[in-house]
Amino acid sequence: KNTYWEYDKIPKELLAIGYRWEDDQWKLEPMLHDGSYGAMGGLITSIEDFSKYVSFHLSAWPPRSDAENGPVQRSTLREMHTPQFSSLNAEATDFNEKPCASVSGYGYGLGIHTNCKGLKLVRHGGALPGFGSNYVFYPDYGVGIMAFGNLTYTAPWPLKKIEKLLFESLDLAPRKLPVSVILKERQQQVSQLIQSWSPDLEEELLAENFYMDKSREHRMAEAKEIFDKAGTVLSTNEIKPENQLRGSFSIKAENGVINIFFTLTPEKEAKLQQLYLSFEPSES
Repeated sequence: KNTYWEYDKIPKELLAIGYRWEDDQWKLEPMLHDGSYGAMGGLITSIEDFSKYVSFHLSAWPPRSDAENGPVQRSTLREMHTPQFSSLNAEATDFNEKPCASVSGYGYGLGIHTNCKGLKLVRHGGALPGFGSNYVFYPDYGVGIMAFGNLTYTAPWPLKKIEKLLFESLDLAPRKLPVSVILKERQQQVSQLIQSWSPDLEEELLAENFYMDKSREHRMAEAKEIFDKAGTVLSTNEIKPENQLRGSFSIKAENGVINIFFTLTPEKEAKLQQLYLSFEPSES
């Protein structure tokens, strides 16, 4: 509602005028009309309107199978957030100015940075005579920050102080990845499989390469040994997804916990291709 192509269409009370600092005084910078150098594309907007753009980028995360509601698919946005050419900055520091190497790269029009602690941010900044602006968002946290300034080439924020506030003082928690429908369905089948080894279930569930890693006989023997140690099964916990085709869950039993990790194939009908079991006995 407050976005324009031409500055002379903007109500005067809403238009920020650009300045430069020169000869110990503020000097007006000429405004540029829509064109090659007008806001490097000509679009003039407000923080409130621009926040909708940043929110749209954040809506692409975490990856999921919900209905699409934007002009481009979420997968297209995530391509924009994927570095095409990466480089290592071994001398980078974190928001406490402590050594923390980072990997940076350029996606489709956006810079992507991931530091030694796994904190990922996507950003872009820009400036022209009279103005400077920056925005950054953190896909894993659903948080975006935007700042506009009306001073030539200004960097309008103390970003590391803001990061310290967000990720240390406030101790924000990452967003949780939703469980995909197929992952939930396969979890139930995997739980049945490792207790019954039903041929009909195997036919429906297993990928063609499943027994190439370990034979059926060895898998059955491994599972039987674990369930014999575990004793009576009491309950099955919710799955913790790593992505839409991979996750882990546990089965609570009389004598401890059975941990299960599995991966599905990237097919239209995703099948079980990787499975690991382990037993964690109760403390006596």
